[in-house]
Amino acid sequence: MPSLDEVFYYLRGIWMMVRNDPAGLQYLDITMRGVWRSFWSYAYAIPAMAFLWAAQRNAYLSVNPDDSAGFGFIVREIGVSVVATVLFLAAVALASRQFGFSHRFAHWLVAANWLGLATTYVQAVPLALMVLVKQNGILVLIYLVALIGIIAAGFRVYRFALGNNASLAAVLVASELVWGVTINYLTG
Repeated sequence: MPSLDEVFYYLRGIWMMVRNDPAGLQYLDITMRGVWRSFWSYAYAIPAMAFLWAAQRNAYLSVNPDDSAGFGFIVREIGVSVVATVLFLAAVALASRQFGFSHRFAHWLVAANWLGLATTYVQAVPLALMVLVKQNGILVLIYLVALIGIIAAGFRVYRFALGNNASLAAVLVASELVWGVTINYLTG
């Protein structure tokens, strides 16, 4: 498991790429060991994910007030998150061979994993406030602005990870969005 110092080092590289500095890619460990260690980003994201799952539960209960959305609901959300992530990564891995970017797949994967850690916390802040504060109007707007920023950040980071290939970065960001919307639609 990477130490917090290492995690912040990787996140510094992500932040540099978000700020349009390709040197940020040098902060990421693209070795095979680094690829596997980047999956620890999901463990570090669990506290923020808890707020995302709580917000999902609250949204569900606001539409279905008579239902019980207890521990089973959270377990289902965790399962959906894990399966959706694994399937998306597998699809990109297969596409990387088919569309000729397999030589940059490890770069993209490491960058995507550490970017995911950062963006999970960015999303969690307004959602945590929505759980705590009942007047959500401005918080929904803040969340929307955060999502737009996450999309832009994803494009920049993916572009550098993919060797400055803007069109491929745009396709991956769009695919990620479509995948997320599809999973949300299918799982209710």
